[in-house]
Amino acid sequence: MKQEIDFKEFSDVLTSASDYYQQMAYSLYGLVDKRVYNVKKTFEEIEKRPSIGYYPFTKEQL
Repeated sequence: MKQEIDFKEFSDVLTSASDYYQQMAYSLYGLVDKRVYNVKKTFEEIEKRPSIGYYPFTKEQL
């Protein structure tokens, strides 16, 4: 994004959405989707591949 995001406001939106939709939960790794079966294993796999960045989806793709 080309604009700055207020982290507190962003966090508040995520927390409210999480409470309302009940699709995310807090873990030792932060907020995670409840469909992630093994959060620890998922983050271990991510850490094994530091050269792979996040994919920059366009709005149309999402």
